Amino acid sequence: MSDPWSELAARYDKSPSPALEREVLDAAREIMKRVRKNAEILVKNLEDMGYEIGGGTSEVDERDDKPVGDPISPEEIDSLAENRGPFPLALRAFWEVVGHLNFVGLPPVDMSNEWPELEQLDALQIYSLGDDLTMDEQIVVALDPVLKAGYGGVGPIYTLPKDSADAALFFEDAALDELAGAFPGHLVGYLREAFVRGGFYGLSPKTHRDLIARLRKGMIDV
Repeated sequence: MSDPWSELAARYDKSPSPALEREVLDAAREIMKRVRKNAEILVKNLEDMGYEIGGGTSEVDERDDKPVGDPISPEEIDSLAENRGPFPLALRAFWEVVGHLNFVGLPPVDMSNEWPELEQLDALQIYSLGDDLTMDEQIVVALDPVLKAGYGGVGPIYTLPKDSADAALFFEDAALDELAGAFPGHLVGYLREAFVRGGFYGLSPKTHRDLIARLRKGMIDV
């Protein structure tokens, strides 16, 4: 089945233009509105289940300690883009509409047998915009699952400054979708997959079907 976003993104990447840029940004902002709605629903569902958002995380996560962030103005994004950009349009839309996401935390003790081990849970996390989140040419998007759990990990998931519709994601110098057990290799697909799994990449739709159903209660398609 065709995906209008993927088709639009491919058109822009093949032949960018100001008019098409506006169309891509409008489409990306609509997607991110649905992302934000689902994230706010997930906050309530997790709280109802007794999940401790922010619990047990490493100090590196404290910069984005709220589960759902505040929108960032286009002017602020433009200002940083002068030295760190260009930013992929989907990532720009994410910052404008959502700000950041961080569902790293601790599952309820009385449900621990239903959840994977903490270092395997891999909660949804997308960092906000900031100078401190850039390393060389990389723009840090999220931590690896082990770092999210507060243990020593390998490194971040990151993207690169590029005039593109979507943000290509990388881990340890490899495209994310080329790794074993990989997830979608671009930001929009990565977010969609996160909500399919109830906000946690470590949950399997087969093994954790009931838990995912509770986490997804009230969510909409991204």
